[in-house]
Amino acid sequence: QEGCEAVASTDLLYRCVLNLIDNAVKHTGEGATVTVESGCEDERVWIRVRDTGPGISAEDQEHVFDRFYRIDRSRVRGRGGSGLGLAIVRELMDSMGGSVAVDSTPGEGATFTLRLPHATTTNGASPHRQGISGP
Repeated sequence: QEGCEAVASTDLLYRCVLNLIDNAVKHTGEGATVTVESGCEDERVWIRVRDTGPGISAEDQEHVFDRFYRIDRSRVRGRGGSGLGLAIVRELMDSMGGSVAVDSTPGEGATFTLRLPHATTTNGASPHRQGISGP
């Protein structure tokens, strides 16, 4: 989308998106779909990672960004994680002035949304941040 530009660290944002995609792939079964979308709305740039996996219960959604929190270990199909990935995503997004949220209904997949300030709403980038443009 033209004019859709965020102020963020390229490396940190890449790590966040890669982590969300990796989690989506790990937690979806064969034949499931993972999609990545981006856009702008309300002075924020967003990136969404959606999957068609088993979804996340409302109770688990409350804790999914907590350090060492793991949903049902049997769902990871032999690729166990430490329970740190989503906590790290939240911390990295916080460090860039952004946020991460989850929306999910069990049986219908999950959507993780990263939000960052739009470049036009900031007073310029700090030296460790770069403009990121989305499609």
